[in-house]
Amino acid sequence: MNYEILTAFILGSSVLAIFPGPDNIFVLTQSMTNGVKAGLITVAGLVSGCLVHTTLLAFWWFREVIKRSDTIFFGDQIVWSCLSFISGFYGL
Repeated sequence: MNYEILTAFILGSSVLAIFPGPDNIFVLTQSMTNGVKAGLITVAGLVSGCLVHTTLLAFWWFREVIKRSDTIFFGDQIVWSCLSFISGFYGL
């Protein structure tokens, strides 16, 4: 076992666990400005987005298509970036 890689992984995981990410800050902001209900709706939206994207990537054929085609991969990035921007802009 390579202990340098294990140490770097543990250190990186610890740093990521300590500091909140953009999703956590977004949920906190929505909850503070619009109430608990808006925070829960935000959580539901973020989780459903992660589930859909993870489920799509779990299919072998979809993963292979994205891996082999730079155009489709770029299009996937653009679509999800636009959806994230629109959601953030309108505060959904």
